[in-house]
Amino acid sequence: MVSLVVLADDNPNWRPDHYEAAQWGCRVRLDYPICRLLDWLMWLPEALAVAFRRQVIQYEAEKSMPYVTSTEKLARAEGRQQGRQEGRQEDILDILQARFNDVPYALCEQVKAIHDENVLRECLRDAALLPTLDAFRAKLCR
Repeated sequence: MVSLVVLADDNPNWRPDHYEAAQWGCRVRLDYPICRLLDWLMWLPEALAVAFRRQVIQYEAEKSMPYVTSTEKLARAEGRQQGRQEGRQEDILDILQARFNDVPYALCEQVKAIHDENVLRECLRDAALLPTLDAFRAKLCR
C-alpha cells in the first residue's frame, strides 16, 4: 500500500521529513522519502538534476543518512558497468580513428552494439594490433 501526500507551506524553507501523532498511549510515525519520491514523480533537465543531487548529498550529510537501498546499490553497479562498456567502445573507436583515419558509420554502430566485456576487450586488442581496418571488420563479423 502506498500513500501519496502533497505537503505545502507558505515558508519556502519548510521541509518535512515525517509526520508523528500520539493518542492514548499509541503512536504513529510516517517518514517521507522526499528525494526518492521526487525522482520517481518528475524528470528534471540535466543541469537541475545535478544541482538537485548536490542538495540531496548535502541534506543526507547534514541528517546523517548513510543508508543506501539495495535498488540504489544495483543501479550504481549497473551504471558503473555501462560506463565501462561505453568507455571501452570509445577507446576502440579512438584507436581505429587514430590508426586508419576514417571509420565508417556502420562499423562505429557495430562496435557500440557490443556489450559483452570479454568481446570488448578482444576488440580493443584487435583495434590496436590488426594490420588493416578490413581485418578488424572481418574479425568483428565472425
